[in-house]
Amino acid sequence: MLRVTLLSALLAVAATPASGQKIYKTTDQNGTTIYPESLPPGASGKELKPRIQPVTPAEAQAKLEALTTRPNKAGATRSDNDAVQQEMERLAARDKENCAAARKNLEVLSNSGRVQATYNHGQIDYLDEEARRARTERTRRQIQGASNNSNFFVSARKYRAQNRSV
Repeated sequence: MLRVTLLSALLAVAATPASGQKIYKTTDQNGTTIYPESLPPGASGKELKPRIQPVTPAEAQAKLEALTTRPNKAGATRSDNDAVQQEMERLAARDKENCAAARKNLEVLSNSGRVQATYNHGQIDYLDEEARRARTERTRRQIQGASNNSNFFVSARKYRAQNRSV
């Protein structure tokens, strides 16, 4: 977002009358101050000297690249921040998938009569009431943990968006 804003601003500067055209300050018949590129016939006015220097698109791109590679206050560059953002999004997606699977498991544990479990070595077993309660509680904690992680990632994303300094 910052990159687009900077590029837009630099290109707008390149397209301003500072790139060779003159700007005048004068008043029209109603007494309103206007800033035309040329004085109307018979009007008096003052030529303004723009403070902005003309910038070519190549110069604007070079300035933009310099800004994006400059480290922020924490010493991180834009690519560092982008890598962190991608990792956060990957973890958030993984937690979302885990949460969906845990909700499905909780539904089976809560609504099914007899529940079978498959263990890592391929053994299938039926859960007794105590094992079922333990699994149900563990699954609820997993859902709560995934929900807390999801809230963390959303909060971190909002914080980064508001405080992006590169």
